Amino acid sequence: MSEKHFDNHTAVISNRSSVDMSGIKSVISFDDESILLDGFESKITIKGENLSISSFNDELGDFKATGIIHGVIYLSGSKSDGGFFSRLLK
Repeated sequence: MSEKHFDNHTAVISNRSSVDMSGIKSVISFDDESILLDGFESKITIKGENLSISSFNDELGDFKATGIIHGVIYLSGSKSDGGFFSRLLK
């Protein structure tokens, strides 16, 4: 099975109560306070309260979540640089 590739990514947050995204490869993990996604060229974290995944179509890359959205964080690139503490302890 080949890896999914999407040519673009969109994110629309409506009234801080829902987020619709395209270009999502997979849902890595989730709970009611955060959702970690594998997206187009980066990992994406959605932070909030009472979060729930409304829909996810892995063939099309379409994703929707509802709850109280506090923020959407993009983690650059697909490789981790080890984070702040890793760099601090070098």
